[in-house]
Amino acid sequence: AKELAVAVQAPAAVSLAACGSGPSSPQPSAAPTRLTVFAAASLTKSYEQIGEQFERKYPRVDVQFSFEGSQNLVAQMAQGAPADVLATADQRSMNKAVEQNLVNVPRQFASNVLGVTLKPVSEEQRVTDVRGKVESGEADAGIVYRTDALAAGNKVDVIPIGRANQVVNHYPIASAVGATHQGLAKRFVEYVMSADAQKILSDDGFSGP
Repeated sequence: AKELAVAVQAPAAVSLAACGSGPSSPQPSAAPTRLTVFAAASLTKSYEQIGEQFERKYPRVDVQFSFEGSQNLVAQMAQGAPADVLATADQRSMNKAVEQNLVNVPRQFASNVLGVTLKPVSEEQRVTDVRGKVESGEADAGIVYRTDALAAGNKVDVIPIGRANQVVNHYPIASAVGATHQGLAKRFVEYVMSADAQKILSDDGFSGP
């Protein structure tokens, strides 16, 4: 009987609340703002950490990354793929984006060291794919950025290439001309240049811009 009384009283309480002048029900919170960042595959580890820190700084922002080879990212943007920020692993790819009016003025945020020029058995679009083939035993050796070699840990033997034969790549970043959230895109670019983000890049083996 007690349980029946409780079940009957609940609708009445709801009815009174609906008819009264009490506070209205809380409205559902708005969905977080999505910021889409196109970034070179060699930036995966660092940018995932940077993205997490940026989200803590701006709690209503959801940073979504697309990690690919720099040339592929520019091609995707040229074909209309939505992006708010572009970060490439080389200046040449960023120059193509500038020439096609895809991005605003770029800024260099890091540099990295690549290996010697050679004729490999295969060429991959993403440096992470080269590392993966070596880790799995599909390839005996691969030329990758210093940061990717370090990220492989004890899965591979790292053989440094003499400085005289090294190729230094400069990493530029820019907000997209067609960014949905221009202000937020510029804030992300600024954050990548900040001391906190630069420390993450440095810890992962990147050099300064």
